Amino acid sequence: MSFVSHILILAGLQGLVLSIALRWIQKRNKKANRILAMLVILISLMLFGQTNYTENPQMIWQSLYTLFLDLVLFVYAPLFYLYVKQLFYPFSSSDDTRNDWLHFVPSITYAIAVFFILFNSEYLYWLAHKGTLPLFDASIKYLGFIYSFIYLVACLVMIRNFSISAKSIVAYELRTKFIKVIISFMVIAWLLWCYNFIGDQLEITVYVFFQYRSLWIVLALLTYLFGYYMLSHQQLFQVDEMEGDGKKALSIAKYQSSPAQDEVYDQVKSRLEHLMQEEKPFKEPGLTLESLAKKVGTNRVILSRVINESYGKNFFDYVNHYRIEEFIEIAKRDRKSFTFTGMAYDVGFNTRTTFYKAFKKFTNTTPKLYFKDKN
Repeated sequence: MSFVSHILILAGLQGLVLSIALRWIQKRNKKANRILAMLVILISLMLFGQTNYTENPQMIWQSLYTLFLDLVLFVYAPLFYLYVKQLFYPFSSSDDTRNDWLHFVPSITYAIAVFFILFNSEYLYWLAHKGTLPLFDASIKYLGFIYSFIYLVACLVMIRNFSISAKSIVAYELRTKFIKVIISFMVIAWLLWCYNFIGDQLEITVYVFFQYRSLWIVLALLTYLFGYYMLSHQQLFQVDEMEGDGKKALSIAKYQSSPAQDEVYDQVKSRLEHLMQEEKPFKEPGLTLESLAKKVGTNRVILSRVINESYGKNFFDYVNHYRIEEFIEIAKRDRKSFTFTGMAYDVGFNTRTTFYKAFKKFTNTTPKLYFKDKN
């Protein structure tokens, strides 16, 4: 067995483990994670199948695997589109999702066609001895490439529209970056697949570096990438009803209150301010509304209302405000000792982009211009 085959098998096994692990994440985004698990399992099956395709010379198994890959062309892209949709809009109503099955009409149609092929002795004989049904295989792949390309573009459009509507919510920066990275890998895989197939059809030489082997390595790396994000950014696979939905976040203040409740909120506010100033939990990169509520000794609903009504901010802006203030204090003392990015990580930011976006939001300028004006 070749070195590449070992890499594909290990990536496939990791994909199966990840698909199971997604079910054990606390406060997980169930629908999004369920779709992601299916996506990862599909990749794993492709990697296992490719290993068998390479190591097993039997024509019939190679033919069946080719039919499976054609099915993936019609399944993976719409499945990923629904994952992006569920990741950005986890509280979609049933009216928004009840027609999702229509995205899979082409794949269902293709599966029915394959069913009849497998039960036709003439076609089956051809597959066993020739490997493919040339006209059928070529037509399906061209349609599949076009179909998957349309969905990749649709994903990019969705990201763009979401970024515009949620541009003031810094917390979505990581989520958007994650999807963009995944799409980049998918586009590379799509281009490699198209290039190799068209090369085969036109009988032209495909550069060694861009042959099918590179496609499978990209898919293997995609599986490892999912594993990295699951370990380092678990919040991507979680959802908090008070954090995740923009409409709910905007309506936090619409609670009925009473004198007793107001007294509780005042106590929570006092404990919160003391905690933020003395213990500085905002320096934790993975700080969430839930974890901060536990530190304060309350629940997320009360804490969310206190932050919204007392400071006029949502949770993310409230935490980032403290981070920016802490950053400015550190920069005044040790500006020559550390880089802006290094100090941003120290005060709790996950990424350089998120820091710069938050800094400009609260100061209306960049760090460089801010300290230049101060001097």
